[in-house]
Amino acid sequence: MALTVERWDRLATPAPERLARAAADLARLREERGIILIPVRHHSPACAVAVRAAIEEVRPAAVLVEGPEEYTALLPALLDERTVPPVAVLSLEGSGSGPSGFYPLARFSPEWVALRAGNEVGADLAFIDRPWGERERAEPAPSDDGEDPFAHTLMGERYLAHSQTVAAMAARLGCRDHDELWDHLFETRPSGELLHWRNLFEDVFAWAALSRLDYEDQVLAAEGSLDREARMAARAAEHAAHGDGPVVVVTGAFHTLAIIEALVGAPEGEMVRERQPAAGYGELATAEAWLVRYDHERLDGLRGYGAGMPSPGFYERLFASHEQSLAGHSIGTLSTEVLIDVAAAAASRDHTVSVAETMAAAEHAVRLAALRERPRPSRTDVLDAITSCLVKDDSVAVGPAERPLGLAVAEIFGGRALGQLPPGSVSPPLVRDARARVERARLDVTDSVPRVARLDARRNPAHRERRQVLALMAYVGSGFAKQLTGPDYIAGRGLGTLLEEWEYAWTPLVEAALVESGHLGATLDAAALARLRAAESELSAESRSADAVAALIAQAVVIGLTDHLPRLSALLRSTLDVDPALASVVAGLHRLHHLWRARGELDIGNDADEILSLLDHGLAAAAYLVPDLGAVTAADEDAAVATIVSLRTLLRDTERTDAAGRALTRLRIDEDAAPGVRGALQALAFVDGVLSEAEFVTAARARLATGADPEQSTRYLGGMMRAAPDLLLHTPELFDAVDDGLRAMDSEGFVAVLPDLRRMFTWLKPSETGRLAERVAARTGARAEQLDVHVSLTEADLARGLAAEQALVAVLARDGLSHWLAPDEAASRRPAENVTAENVAAEPVATKKRAIDQEAARRWRLVLGRYSQDALPVQADDGGLERALSYLYDREYTGRGHQLGGGRGRGGSLDPSALRALDWLGTAGELFPKATFERMQVDAIGRYGLTEVLGDPGAVEALEPSRELATALLQVRGKLDERSAAGMRRVIAKVVEDVVRRLRPRFVTAVGGRIDRSRRSMHRVARNFDWKRTLRANLSHYSPEHQRLLIHDVRFSARAKRSLTWDVVVLVDQSGSMAASLLYSAVCAGILTGLPGINVRLVLFDTSIVDMSHLAHDPVEVLLTAQLGGGTNIAKAVRYAEQEIRNPSRTVVALVSDFEEGGSVSELLATVRRLKSSGVRLLGLAALDEAAEPAYDRGTARRLAEAGMEIAALTPERFAEWLGEVLS
Repeated sequence: MALTVERWDRLATPAPERLARAAADLARLREERGIILIPVRHHSPACAVAVRAAIEEVRPAAVLVEGPEEYTALLPALLDERTVPPVAVLSLEGSGSGPSGFYPLARFSPEWVALRAGNEVGADLAFIDRPWGERERAEPAPSDDGEDPFAHTLMGERYLAHSQTVAAMAARLGCRDHDELWDHLFETRPSGELLHWRNLFEDVFAWAALSRLDYEDQVLAAEGSLDREARMAARAAEHAAHGDGPVVVVTGAFHTLAIIEALVGAPEGEMVRERQPAAGYGELATAEAWLVRYDHERLDGLRGYGAGMPSPGFYERLFASHEQSLAGHSIGTLSTEVLIDVAAAAASRDHTVSVAETMAAAEHAVRLAALRERPRPSRTDVLDAITSCLVKDDSVAVGPAERPLGLAVAEIFGGRALGQLPPGSVSPPLVRDARARVERARLDVTDSVPRVARLDARRNPAHRERRQVLALMAYVGSGFAKQLTGPDYIAGRGLGTLLEEWEYAWTPLVEAALVESGHLGATLDAAALARLRAAESELSAESRSADAVAALIAQAVVIGLTDHLPRLSALLRSTLDVDPALASVVAGLHRLHHLWRARGELDIGNDADEILSLLDHGLAAAAYLVPDLGAVTAADEDAAVATIVSLRTLLRDTERTDAAGRALTRLRIDEDAAPGVRGALQALAFVDGVLSEAEFVTAARARLATGADPEQSTRYLGGMMRAAPDLLLHTPELFDAVDDGLRAMDSEGFVAVLPDLRRMFTWLKPSETGRLAERVAARTGARAEQLDVHVSLTEADLARGLAAEQALVAVLARDGLSHWLAPDEAASRRPAENVTAENVAAEPVATKKRAIDQEAARRWRLVLGRYSQDALPVQADDGGLERALSYLYDREYTGRGHQLGGGRGRGGSLDPSALRALDWLGTAGELFPKATFERMQVDAIGRYGLTEVLGDPGAVEALEPSRELATALLQVRGKLDERSAAGMRRVIAKVVEDVVRRLRPRFVTAVGGRIDRSRRSMHRVARNFDWKRTLRANLSHYSPEHQRLLIHDVRFSARAKRSLTWDVVVLVDQSGSMAASLLYSAVCAGILTGLPGINVRLVLFDTSIVDMSHLAHDPVEVLLTAQLGGGTNIAKAVRYAEQEIRNPSRTVVALVSDFEEGGSVSELLATVRRLKSSGVRLLGLAALDEAAEPAYDRGTARRLAEAGMEIAALTPERFAEWLGEVLS
């Protein structure tokens, strides 16, 4: 084979000696052993034409094709005349977790043509590549950097694409990449020339072999290529040894060199041959694989496909033109036909391409090909012609740009073909059933183009059936459909809308997903039921969420599995009885009510009565839980108020207000209830007409009056604003009460609660804030010029100024110019002759009122924020406060979708971006009290997710460490990048260090050992005070004059070292509500670990057990390892502790939990009773933190106490004392 002639000579690439030998060996294999190696490029029309020519000429005994051996079992389906490409064989991962790879076959794929042509000449057919299961285990996984996992192909060409030799050849010939180079060398050859298949494949071999020499054998071995080539060479030799006739072997050209050298025994093929087993490979491997439809979109290299040719629509046309030409049919110019179709596709998108422009582009393509010395226009020639002649602006012609011409080019060049499989083909029953259901619903799946179905399910039964099929396909995870608009009864969105839209498309991904789900059942209903039962099982085992069970009921109804509602209803009833979270119960009841209201369109039928019964049952459960809202902490008030508003809406919509309504009333009049909760309930009672305006305003004034605690007042106002924010606009007396409350606060108190006030007033709409600001301005008489300056006058200054002003007024009046004054201003002026000492003495009172009004306007401006700027400009001295507040709390607006916009007032930018995180921390830390700044930090991290501060070392140092901040950080830990995570570690370490420094002395003192009164200690600790010895030692110091004993010598007892070890088992609930207790539990365990005579076991739990005892000495690592959130199985944790106990009488088990048991309560109680009877000391801590303010399941706690567990909510110091008493 002359590798340095014709095209290769022009590349100045003389063949290396190794390549020349291999070329000669290729010819000898063909002539002497009957092994005809055909190197191809996957999906090349030129190779496909030449493959057919070779097989028809040689008429081989066998045709062997690169592809996993197990695919041989699919040959009957592949050869079925009803199979229309593109199709693909799908291999699943051995783990079953998802599709691993496709083996795609298009009409113009050489492999497809080889199978069909080989079958026509009666050849034996087989796939001979390494089985996919072995390849998956041995080869590195593909990168998933944004790559479609379903587009991973078994025909990778990355080595050819990245070859330096190929790149050099492309540059030499003026080609942009390896695709254009391939077209230039091969695809532009005339149809007749392709029939000379030996010449073509010798050139293809040279092209690929030169590329292969760029890579070392060690790289190819690691990637698995050598193992594959060893098997393919061995299989080719086995078939040739039968002597039945020639053997055609069709493989990717990249592998041909290695196969040649392995077959002829060349030294370079040793690494391949040594991989072949001495006894051979035996029978063809068998494994599960599926034939699925494929489409041009996944085949397209420009749209993410991992191998083969770009623009499959163009190459399919090219292959068809070759077939027509070789059949003797008269055909037009391919490039002209393509351009005409592009013009038509553009016209369908309202983009006109004239006939003259189209013809000019066709002529341009021909001339470009001639200029580039190509026999016919290539794909890039046609695209260049489109760009030159049809593109009039910056639209992208060669990709699916969102412009008409770009979309037209993508459609014609990319193609939209979707393959077809014969009925009864080898595919799981689930795929067949899904396809049949979709077609029965009259959804268009003739191709893979996404379509939108617009449905009126309320009034059209056919649309209801269609919606049910779409919902079913979505639920089983097929990827076939997704809802765009309309009522979504699972998510609870758009429930008031009449029409709905679904987007759907039958793509290869759909079939792949259905194949993967085939084990769930043979039909869509069976697969959906399997998923439903799995979800039900998880809920039963790990959760007591009524909302989750109600969502499952809604899902069952939407997908048409209403036959299973009785079982799910029973589960919901039992869950409602034990769910401790009112928010979950109310959310679940809302779902049920939505279902009941849509009972007609959802075809619920007789189950509607059961849903009403569940509603009544749930409302009774809600009534039982309402009192718990009265005990919520300030941090939980927002959530509590949201739950109250949701429950009130539910009661109003269902017209069922009995028990739950009475419970809300009792909570409203409970003086000890949380202020925010009472504020919300009173506001809603006023809105509902239960309270009169006078009653409501009186109650509000009592909470906001002078002398009220600013924090309590702010919480009350926050609850009211969260529940009914617009009341301030429509109730003047309430506005007066709030205004008076703001004025009554002292300066320090106002600044301390200002961030909370700012946040709560963002719940007003921007337009409402503007109107409220105008009312404030009217009430205070504030004007911009007043707020921008500060005036400090003595009474004498004021008297002189007033006299001068009145004299000026008199002069204007004498000259008839009184109209120069504003009417209200003129009327308020007295003539100069009326200025007396008595009048001047009265002026300071008015001045004081104006100063108060000015301060009130200033406070209102800081409270209301940016949307009050027009009416209430920021005072010059308040710029820092305003920027610090806006940086953080303007995110409430953006979080609700508002575009930030300030008023027309003066001043610098108010955008949050005007401050960097570090600047904000420094400013806020200086302007606000320490406790307030700590709350703002928690808001920044926990509420607004401003974790970028953690990536700045300076910002981390500026943070004020606090327990609240550490808790917030732990809850967002999973969302942090590596740099922010490092910052978080430093912050938590600072918090832990501070807590350890404060608590260690208390634990050392409390737990250090029992008191030994026989020994005196110089360590003066109150609990070691020996009052008897102190009295005896000071009897001689009695003072008759003072008639008292004067103490000169205070005696303290020493503590004996513990001779026997105690085991302390700390079980810590990882649920989100226990975050603060987790922090202190970890610290306490760390301190105890360092004390003599104590063996600590630290166990974290949710629904699983994580024994952290090996890390107990390092609280920081414990906190960073913990996983907050999830369900709770206390019984499982206590059973684990029971198994670890070796000496019950010297063991303490401290359970830190909110007692919201998700497992079996009866099993938990039984375990506690066993531990108690064995001598274990049991302590249940509903809270272990500084506040010791528990929120827990009182019912479970009471039953645990009855079973023998002491129940308490303790501070860490008190826990140390309790533990010390037990150990003593």
